[in-house]
Amino acid sequence: MAIYLIYLGVEYRIDLFSIFTLLGIAQALFLSFFFLNRNSIGIERNRFQGYFLISIAAVILEAFLMYTGYIVNVLHLVDFSEPIALLMGPFLYFMVAASVNMKVKRWPHYIYPSIYFAYWLFLFLQSADMKYNGYLEAYHPDWPVREVNMRFSDDPLDIRQHHSEMVIVSMLLYVVLALRLLLSNTDKVLTKLWRPNNPVIARARDYTLLSFLMVVVVVLSKSLLPRDFGDHYISLFATFVIYFASFHVIKESRLFGYDLAKVKYSKSSLTEEMKKEAVRKIEKVMDVERPFLQLGFNLNEFSKSLGLSTHHVSQVINDEMDLTFNELVGQYRISFACELLASEEGRRLKLEELAERVGYSSKSSFNSNFKKVIGKTPSEYRDQLELP
Repeated sequence: MAIYLIYLGVEYRIDLFSIFTLLGIAQALFLSFFFLNRNSIGIERNRFQGYFLISIAAVILEAFLMYTGYIVNVLHLVDFSEPIALLMGPFLYFMVAASVNMKVKRWPHYIYPSIYFAYWLFLFLQSADMKYNGYLEAYHPDWPVREVNMRFSDDPLDIRQHHSEMVIVSMLLYVVLALRLLLSNTDKVLTKLWRPNNPVIARARDYTLLSFLMVVVVVLSKSLLPRDFGDHYISLFATFVIYFASFHVIKESRLFGYDLAKVKYSKSSLTEEMKKEAVRKIEKVMDVERPFLQLGFNLNEFSKSLGLSTHHVSQVINDEMDLTFNELVGQYRISFACELLASEEGRRLKLEELAERVGYSSKSSFNSNFKKVIGKTPSEYRDQLELP
């Protein structure tokens, strides 16, 4: 049911869709405030998640203004989100790269949106009457248009008329790049893409898949619906992405760093570069020397082998890897157990022997942690490997 309000001769449309999307815009800006505040912005994945949500909010805001008719009060905002939409893909990619601790060059990814922004200025510099007529063409073709004397074209190279296709190609490209990063780094972080134990990887995966579904919604809407009538369906799904992000925030309070670990490490002397170097050292020692295979392996011994303080090692594991020390050790042990089970020697081992080989002192602890990480018991996993 829609309510039409008429004020100063302008008709505004208010219904459940417009209210839902308006709340989504407010929610996106609210979340972005936390992602981009000084306590969280130092974590790159949070920063780019904030930028990603802001870019989505901009697209939804334009659709909201056009759908409700409020755009006539701010005609300079007609199609203002076009350049911003081309930034959604890069922001997604940068967020995923930061989630898997992968360094990527960022400046080349800003070239295309920057060029489009410069071209978009042909529209921005047009008169309000011209933009009003563009709004009518899309939403009210039966209304009388205003007389316009255009000094230059708003789309001299006929590029803007293909903006939807450009956004689709851009988003698909960055979804593929993001998936490649996730797939190439799942072994490194000792987790599976489809059943991750690491919440950072799970969040990056979910955003990537939702971005792909957003592309599907855009394609269907633009293909099946005339003019810009499909924009509110696109906005509806984009609003769902924002609420999904809110769910993740509520589920994982550590995301913003307001947990006890952040308070504990608030006076740490470690710089961001020192943290990243420590992560590389931790991964190298665990991958090459495999100290986690020792019974009774603990944080104190590990810190000594790294040449770092226990406090700093704990901080790096908590902040940069989003894990506790025990979770990190458990992931490495279970990963090695999977390697053994895939070998001829491992298939002959009893589960008690396998548990001891990977550093567990009890079979029950091994079984419970194996199922937590892999989603199956060691016996089920071995049976699966033995199937023809």
